[in-house]
Amino acid sequence: MKQAPSTNLSKKRSSSRHAFSLGLAVVMASGLVHGCAKKPSATCARIDSEFLNPPNDCRIVQFGGHDGSIVPIAKMREHGIGGVELFMSTHKYLRDEEAWAAMITNIREAKKAGMQVWVADDNGYPSPQAGGLVVEADPKFELRVLAPLVQRGNGPQRVRTDLPPGAEKFVRATLYPVKDGQPDYAAGTEVPVQGNFVEATGLPGEWALHAFVQQINNDAGSPARGTMEQFKTTGHYPNLLDPEAMAKFVELTHAEYARRLGPLAGQIDLFYTNEPHPGSIWHTGGERPGGVSYLPWSAALPERFRQDHGYDLMPFLPALYAGESDEAKLVRRHFYQTVGNIYAENITGRFARWCEENGVKSGGHLFGEERMDMHVICSGNYFQAMQQQHVPGCDIAMPDPGEPWTYWSPKLTSSVAQLQNREEVTCLMDPLIDRKGDMSFVTATLEQVMRYLNVAFLCGVNHVSSYIFWDKYPAEVYRKINEQVGRLALMLRGARNTSNVALYYPIESFQSTFRPVPATLVPSNIQSKPANYDPQMILMEETQEQIIPSLFEHGYDFSWVDGDAVLKAEIRAGRLIMGAHEYTSIIMPRVELLPLPVMQKLQQFEKAGGKVLWVDSLPRLGDSPAEHEAVRAAVAGVATITPEQVVGSLGEAFPGSFRLRFDAESKDILIGRFERDGRRINYVVNKGGAAVSPRFRLEGKASGSVQVYNPADGTITTQSLPAELTMPPSSSLFLVEEG
Repeated sequence: MKQAPSTNLSKKRSSSRHAFSLGLAVVMASGLVHGCAKKPSATCARIDSEFLNPPNDCRIVQFGGHDGSIVPIAKMREHGIGGVELFMSTHKYLRDEEAWAAMITNIREAKKAGMQVWVADDNGYPSPQAGGLVVEADPKFELRVLAPLVQRGNGPQRVRTDLPPGAEKFVRATLYPVKDGQPDYAAGTEVPVQGNFVEATGLPGEWALHAFVQQINNDAGSPARGTMEQFKTTGHYPNLLDPEAMAKFVELTHAEYARRLGPLAGQIDLFYTNEPHPGSIWHTGGERPGGVSYLPWSAALPERFRQDHGYDLMPFLPALYAGESDEAKLVRRHFYQTVGNIYAENITGRFARWCEENGVKSGGHLFGEERMDMHVICSGNYFQAMQQQHVPGCDIAMPDPGEPWTYWSPKLTSSVAQLQNREEVTCLMDPLIDRKGDMSFVTATLEQVMRYLNVAFLCGVNHVSSYIFWDKYPAEVYRKINEQVGRLALMLRGARNTSNVALYYPIESFQSTFRPVPATLVPSNIQSKPANYDPQMILMEETQEQIIPSLFEHGYDFSWVDGDAVLKAEIRAGRLIMGAHEYTSIIMPRVELLPLPVMQKLQQFEKAGGKVLWVDSLPRLGDSPAEHEAVRAAVAGVATITPEQVVGSLGEAFPGSFRLRFDAESKDILIGRFERDGRRINYVVNKGGAAVSPRFRLEGKASGSVQVYNPADGTITTQSLPAELTMPPSSSLFLVEEG
């Protein structure tokens, strides 16, 4: 008997743990059939006809090398690879004619073979340095940061601060009286800068002289220095907040491809940017020598801050580094809001605009995507930055069996995409990050790859790239990996996630809380943050890490939404409508600062019958001093719940039209519900290392059937229900309801 994949879908859980599981091998199944209705749509017909042998645009985009060699296109096709990401040779980057000839040959040969062609916008990472050519073109483009110098005293003594070695100039110096250990911003007096020093007479009582300097950052922890040897760069990174620097980068890279190749449409599908970030954090182990902390900076930033927020940043610079007052938190919130505005316009927005004008897509992933604290310091606002890309992407580590899975990172990227009506979401299948030098996953087994990718696709990914060592595999093994990946992408690219659960992206609270530290923040595990890290920041991230696995493990999916999406949403019949998506519940995870208009929209939603779940805390700050009291009044008397109580407090978690249910208990069984061309797609994943055999049924029906699409072998079968199905470890299935 032919094995059929399995079915699943669990409704809201009862007071005990959710009944939910799924299966891949079958107890009973009818023969192979076409899965679509009698009059299938063009998309439906394409899926059925190509499911066994998925097209190249659904298969893995494989990294090429950095040596400028000719890519073995024919061998890649034998291995089932559907696309290639090309890198310009590191030798005389962008200036070697032989390397350009090889690049053009690779592009044209790949296109002849019907493959996808992505081009990396830099020779390695992080973008956008053009191998150091941006700074070489003009030293004023080099990365600048803000550094603090503080002297404290008591009484009217004379105090002087000299410009430290390596600093370019003083940006500001202010003498403040100190109250309760904090600067009294309103009573501060600006101290004139006298060339390379500032000097003042202390105040009666306790005081602090806060001086701030601008300096170039190309120390050992700066962005370019960490990969300088690997990618043969100069080690000089540009200032991402400087529009002239980023215009020069586009001129050196994107525009040069257009000059040499002519019209790019039909030659290059996508320019891929890799981990651009403002470069203020210490980018290696330990901490920055001297214990100094940097912040992103540009000469134009203070004026942009004034335009964005209507007040002068300069008297409040100490609040960016320290302070628990409401005033200090609001300054930090506004600073990173401005950084996010500049970043989105100058980096992802600039690249996307150029690509759109030239018939190419923009894509890639950002640095620090794994943690929301890193969103603040690495892009200002990850959601805002990624909304600019045509093909938003993420870089996800491949965890060992039993290790926690970072569900929320790919979910965030796919949520950004769905709010912008973007159909493609990429994932860099990364066999090295977070593995502490372990190279075993560069030749991961089929089961290891699919255990990882099944969950990634569940979280909204539908396009995969990788630098796994494909040429170390037998052709038939890597071809099978590509076929399975292709089937997942074929089914889910363009499908609509139907979850009715929204999770708020609390970037405002993280922006207001974040204060820089000299130690590295690179480890993605929140428990590995520096010992002196802000405990509130850790609590906020821990709340998310408790909520998200619990949702998946109880059979629920979710989508991230930010404040802008809430404000633009319609409210109808107790639902928050955001484009093609609608939500009956919104989870607010330990939110401290919430703009008053967002709070008021949530009140309207709740009044209309929606559910607003405040987890672990209530907001106490708005987006200006005038909003604070109104925000507090809005939640006065409102009860909070714990992360463990979230699942039991949700409203309708998915549309009632999804009728598939299964009875079993397993944290390894996950489910996502999608809709495409009127078909209800239940995507079921067994992420565990053991087989499961749940019993499936259709709610409200004594019997019925589903179409089972098996990514493992490309079969499409009809399965009668109820039935008990068996699902092998690290497997997934599509169980499709119709009618």
